[in-house]
Amino acid sequence: MVFMQKPLLNSLNIGFLSSLLGVVMTLVALELQHQNKRYLPDYLWLLAILLPQLSMVYGWQVAHTDVGAEYNSAWVVLSHLPFTFAYSYLVLRGPFQSLDKYYELVAASFGYSYWQRYWKIRFMLLRPALLSALAIAFSVSVAQYIPTLMLGAGRVATITTEAVAIASGNEQNITAVYMLVQALLPFVAFFIASMLAQRLRGSFDAAHQ
Repeated sequence: MVFMQKPLLNSLNIGFLSSLLGVVMTLVALELQHQNKRYLPDYLWLLAILLPQLSMVYGWQVAHTDVGAEYNSAWVVLSHLPFTFAYSYLVLRGPFQSLDKYYELVAASFGYSYWQRYWKIRFMLLRPALLSALAIAFSVSVAQYIPTLMLGAGRVATITTEAVAIASGNEQNITAVYMLVQALLPFVAFFIASMLAQRLRGSFDAAHQ
């Protein structure tokens, strides 16, 4: 399994960073719209899903070449970010807009500032949805092949790029191992998110008994 160590670490690091950044950007976008009391059409936030991926990523690669940037993991993370953001937005938009304002009104009556209410009320109520968004965004990042290949120029190996490369050969046993690991990564992400959500729900119920 030593041959898989570097691709696995790259997949984990890129997936974690791109999913975390995607969720943070989603919270910023939702909060700005909430403060302006005006939500833009969803398709503007979901362009990474709606537009043809190959054409879009090719444009990024041309721009990347024009600025003379290096090929490294940081650019791969940025190439995954539009996709992790789009899927995070899909998951979080509904829970964010449907939050009960009563709790924040009560907190405001006790003198809590806007950002104190955001962190101690809204963010806490959103934690289960945030965990789901992180798991989905991580899974989306792990599955990205074209952005990883084109923005990494084949120098940033991940489980997905290696699985596709090996699948073109005759090493069926190794291909099966890579595909199994590729399938397990999202499963582990959702399992961890589910366990954390149950723990948060249990602590919340215990605090209100």
